[in-house]
Amino acid sequence: MDRVDTLLNPQRQIFSVVGNIAKNPSLFLKDDNKITSNDFVTDFHKMLFNAMRNIIIGNTSVDDITPVTIDNFLKPYPRYYDIWTQNDGVTYLEDARDYAQESMYDHDYDIVKKYSLLRQYKDNGVDVRDIYNYDGDANEITNSASKIDEMSINDILEHYTSKVIDIRNDVNADGGEIVKFSISDDIDDLFTKLSESPDMGFPFVNAYYNGLFKGMRPGKYLLRSGDTGTGKTRQDIIDMCNVACDEKYEIGRGWVRQSANYDILFISTELNKQELQVLTLAYLTGMTSSEIESGEYTEEGRQRLQHGVEVIKRSRMHFVYVSDFSMNDIQLLIEEHVMKYDVQYVVFDYIQNSPKLSRTIKESYGGRDIREDEIVQTFSRKLKELAEKYQLFIISSTQLNGKAKDESVFVSKDANVLRGGRATADKIDYGVLTFRATPADWKQLEGAMASVPGFGDKRPNFAHWVYKNRAGLDHVVVWTQMDLGSMREVPLFVTDYNYEITHDVPMVYGEIVDEEDVKESEEEDDF
Repeated sequence: MDRVDTLLNPQRQIFSVVGNIAKNPSLFLKDDNKITSNDFVTDFHKMLFNAMRNIIIGNTSVDDITPVTIDNFLKPYPRYYDIWTQNDGVTYLEDARDYAQESMYDHDYDIVKKYSLLRQYKDNGVDVRDIYNYDGDANEITNSASKIDEMSINDILEHYTSKVIDIRNDVNADGGEIVKFSISDDIDDLFTKLSESPDMGFPFVNAYYNGLFKGMRPGKYLLRSGDTGTGKTRQDIIDMCNVACDEKYEIGRGWVRQSANYDILFISTELNKQELQVLTLAYLTGMTSSEIESGEYTEEGRQRLQHGVEVIKRSRMHFVYVSDFSMNDIQLLIEEHVMKYDVQYVVFDYIQNSPKLSRTIKESYGGRDIREDEIVQTFSRKLKELAEKYQLFIISSTQLNGKAKDESVFVSKDANVLRGGRATADKIDYGVLTFRATPADWKQLEGAMASVPGFGDKRPNFAHWVYKNRAGLDHVVVWTQMDLGSMREVPLFVTDYNYEITHDVPMVYGEIVDEEDVKESEEEDDF
């Protein structure tokens, strides 16, 4: 073992961790315990930890591990028993048990993990001396140890992640690309391309969205915001299931095959795994989330849910839950999934301030105080940069501010109601605000509803107010009937902000493949 590994080997804290686990093996079974034999340097510590681990896993009810327990366990393994005896393991474990204080376990566990992380960086060629100066004198090494004690594991990860991203950004020189060209350059090729293959992305479920935005096109960024309870996350689940799943249940038709499925990434900052799974099942099966959670469904419902589970299993959906994050964290998550899974569609749900985001952005601004609106704006711009860089379609959302209650729709349904203010929408391609339809809306819509043939008594309960659209028409409203429980939506009609019907937005449907079509296609492929 070289001098560096000796210094990056916190003997006292290892002594404490080993002694505490021996006295109370349940500490090893804690959900947040991530300690492994790789967190130790010497063969003795690795062997001792693995012996305790195997004893605990073999009998999870064991409540005490004594030196005799270890001695008896190791005797059948001559190689490991030699290491045990040569290091006077009996005395070591007795002393560790006497030394251990459970009140110090979490602290000492963190120290062991932090030094293990530094060793991993060092072994992979990263110079860690800016945190732990192992070449320094006694005072510098003491100061380094104090610095590590004050830092969290995430602080260390963020420190080196930021360095790597800063270097890469410097090399890429992402200060803005300058391309000089004549407006006539390649114009014939563009005309031919658009004639043969119109510029359309994968379709949204809402056919009016396709008419407005031309589908989910690469490099584009949709900010779909709203107050609590307006179904922001559910709308994102709907669109991502449509992209990533090959079947969904249609009332009156049964299970219907969909034309294609692609890898998607859904980053959640609020809903955990089970909550997201329930919402995904609700959309795929057409059952309400409350039905699924209560277990109160028929045999037909159970079978439908089981089929939905199988659809999810073969889907290409990648979910990540993060409770606290920085821009670097989200950038690395997106880049990881682009590189590993060729992800083309990303949801970040939703843009908000967090302690880590605030701290890291403040550091990037030289330590000056940063307002919440500046933080939200900065993060939103980063999502657009990532969309363009990797040719992704990204959806995100924000909460709204007090202006959303203004009586004028040109105030309450525009970019200035976004949490973070109007500047949050500077770099977005499409901006949508989702609101519940109110009695005041219904009164304003009386003339519009009367003018729609066959409209009958279909009264909208939700509205998508499109305040920005780089693909075409904006300041229009898509009125819909939406069931947030089963996550089914029926688009009804489109008006302008004055509640007047507009026929300038077509309904553009995505391709659906029926079972019979799939069967016939498969039979043809056999010949």
